[in-house]
Amino acid sequence: MTSTDVVQQGNIIGRVYLGSDIPPQNESNQSITVTLTGNTSYSAVSADSGKFAFEKVVQGIYTVTYSKTGYVSYSLKNVQFVGNGTLELRTIYLQQEEVSPVTQKSTFGYIRLFDENGDSLSNHGGATVSIVGTSVSVISDLTGAFYFHKYPSGKFDVSFSKSGYQTFVVPNVVFPDSNLISTKQLLDYQGYNTVALANPPKFEIQLDTVLFNTTSDDNRYYYELVKQQDGSNDTIIRLNPRGKILPTGYGKQISVVSVFGDTPDVSVDSYDPTISPQIVYSPLDNPSRSIYHPGGYSYFIAPDSRWHILRAGKVAYLKIYAQWTFKDKSLHYFENRAQKRLGMSGYSTKVIKFTFPTTYKFD
Repeated sequence: MTSTDVVQQGNIIGRVYLGSDIPPQNESNQSITVTLTGNTSYSAVSADSGKFAFEKVVQGIYTVTYSKTGYVSYSLKNVQFVGNGTLELRTIYLQQEEVSPVTQKSTFGYIRLFDENGDSLSNHGGATVSIVGTSVSVISDLTGAFYFHKYPSGKFDVSFSKSGYQTFVVPNVVFPDSNLISTKQLLDYQGYNTVALANPPKFEIQLDTVLFNTTSDDNRYYYELVKQQDGSNDTIIRLNPRGKILPTGYGKQISVVSVFGDTPDVSVDSYDPTISPQIVYSPLDNPSRSIYHPGGYSYFIAPDSRWHILRAGKVAYLKIYAQWTFKDKSLHYFENRAQKRLGMSGYSTKVIKFTFPTTYKFD
């Protein structure tokens, strides 16, 4: 390096937390050591907010290591820093070390607990995770991690439960042959590695009526024209439940699912996409919390043109399932049409009885 060379310097910042997927509600006692290793080495300790910062870092290629006693260390390698500014690293979450030996084969996952207000708890321990149809069950630790050290291979439903919470069953979880894994394997729950278990939400569903293909309140009955694959036109209807979530005016989003049935005991447990209309899962972000509103609504699209004609003049039932819209990367709702399964974690319900019209108008 000559005397005219200028060494570029800048700042590197980031966040790191203990746990999985989202920042903890209780951000005390984080104190995670973060080190930069390259031509020059740096070290910092995260604040309770999860933030850390390195100032006047010389340009270069670094390995960033996050560590804390009792937790599995994590490293970001080949981090290129050109200096002359601030580089913000992606947020990292450290997982608690296993109590059992690291060499023991296991499958694992994570669970997050939410209260009746839709807020994540700081302690996610004490939840029972069971492989349905077997005697195998485990308990989550305070970070929400759980491990199956002995388990059957194949596809099984997995049940998540805890006193005071609504049980949540996730179908068709694939457990690998233990002879084909070396140490640990993260399980997949309908595309997620973390499952939410929630208290029933602290709000009330008010259902007023069911409208047909209209956003107005005049209770007129409409149908829509749709074009079939052969080019011909046909009629189809959409059911629109009208009502609201109480109390209104708060800031969190609520998600709503409508389920149709010919009997009062309509339920997500009897969901069948081949005989039920399309399920629509929509967040309500309007201040009035209206179930039908341009800011978010729930409705059916009938599966075929004969569906509403065959039910003309008959009594039917519409059941609303509503839950908080959780902002983390955890499974709290799924619809698997191929498996004919629908599930929600932490919900309130309301059912309304209505009668199909015998005549419709073109909308």
